[in-house]
Amino acid sequence: MVSPVLSRPVPRPPSRRPRAVVAEVRVAGVILVAGVLVGAVWAQLAPSMARSADLGEGRVAVDGLLALLGVGAGVVTAVLLVAVPGPRPPLRLAVVLAAAAAANVLAAAVGLRLGVHVLGAPGVAVLWPLVAAVLTALRMLAALVVSPDGESSRRTPRHAGADPREADAGGVSEPRQP
Repeated sequence: MVSPVLSRPVPRPPSRRPRAVVAEVRVAGVILVAGVLVGAVWAQLAPSMARSADLGEGRVAVDGLLALLGVGAGVVTAVLLVAVPGPRPPLRLAVVLAAAAAANVLAAAVGLRLGVHVLGAPGVAVLWPLVAAVLTALRMLAALVVSPDGESSRRTPRHAGADPREADAGGVSEPRQP
């Protein structure tokens, strides 16, 4: 006779993968919405900048405004990436950089659709992810300089033949004698 306990299917433990995917999709969505907002701000401010100068200067001012908005968004993105690295920081970085690239192109498209007549320097449409990547890389390098082992409080032997039980208070042990 089969007991009722053995005949029931065993419930599977909930997977953390869907939550991680949902979190990354949410992050990408927020960045894309920010791209639409940057494009709307650019479209709102660009005509007044273009009218305040002659034709050549007006085009530079309009492109420069999108560049400044992209740099500002890149700085904010990098700061938020440091503050909220997510459960898998390399995945979060890849998602953030891809979403920032799409958001900056989206900002340019929204601005052009809402009234900016021309984008003379299309390279400004990649400043957001570029600034976020550079600032994140600088932050990682600074963390390596400050704490090259990853954790400053961890005390481990510094060479391959060391016995971790014999480490002195400084974290460096003497080699074992044969």
